[in-house]
Amino acid sequence: MFQRGEPERGGHLLARINTVAEQLDDEWYIAAARLTSGIDASRNGSTRRARHHAETARAGFVSAGDRWGELQALDLLAGLDEMEGSYQRARAAREDMAGIAEELGMRDVHAYQVVKIGNLLGLSEELDAALRFLRNARDLGRQLGKPNTVAYANNGLGLVLRRAGHAHDALVHHEAALRHYRGISSHAGSAFTCAAIGLASVTGGDTGTAYSWHMRSLHDAARTRDRRAVALALEGLALTVYETEKVATLLAAARELRERAGAPRPHGEIPEVDRVEAGLGEPEALMAGDARERVRAWAADIEGIAGRVKRPLGDSSAYRVAM
Repeated sequence: MFQRGEPERGGHLLARINTVAEQLDDEWYIAAARLTSGIDASRNGSTRRARHHAETARAGFVSAGDRWGELQALDLLAGLDEMEGSYQRARAAREDMAGIAEELGMRDVHAYQVVKIGNLLGLSEELDAALRFLRNARDLGRQLGKPNTVAYANNGLGLVLRRAGHAHDALVHHEAALRHYRGISSHAGSAFTCAAIGLASVTGGDTGTAYSWHMRSLHDAARTRDRRAVALALEGLALTVYETEKVATLLAAARELRERAGAPRPHGEIPEVDRVEAGLGEPEALMAGDARERVRAWAADIEGIAGRVKRPLGDSSAYRVAM
């Protein structure tokens, strides 16, 4: 991965990789170069370009007979589908990936894709099927000695159980996942799981606790420099505060961050946030001028965003948005 602050050098290197691939006139090298370009485009929020490169890469790997390469291209395509809310298409790609992994004897990859499929079933509101897939994946992860897969499945189970209204059971699974991510010092895993615990706490009616968890999520998300992770924490915080302008500011900042990442939040991904946004209308219209400036400042300052957000919120732990 290229370091932040080196986009030009990274861009030149990608161009060089593609030039060399074309000169070699080898379909495998060309496919690999396109996949590299697609991953880079996705990280930079250029999702349309990422999809084009991923589709080209997949076709090249299929032509070259490289099933492992095809699996990598499918992974990028499935991720792009999920980001835009095309859950059925993402699920089809994940099912293809699971089949390839099984064919290649990659049992750990197969188990991980079963988690992904379970998560997608949850997003499609097929909750019973989602629970079956996720429990199966968790069991496979345990059998294989893959704690990352177990933690990922536990988070998936928590998300589905929250959707089904079982907040306490959801918390049990998320807390198990959090112990793992903290044990391996994964800021990305911790950021997501803290946000999930916050959402489950809101579902259970404990918004004061939810506020604390979303602030923890925000601190960890800022350390990852992942705009989508920061946006998730801000959306969670918006569920815990009462004042309309503060809610609007948080949601507008989250929207700005997701758009900069090239991945607006699909409708239905977080139903609680959808309901709050529907009640507000357009968040930007409810903000004063200084709040609009704040949104732009937050979106531009990923690393310092946690400290910036807390000051204007004040002590919001006792507030709650009517849902």
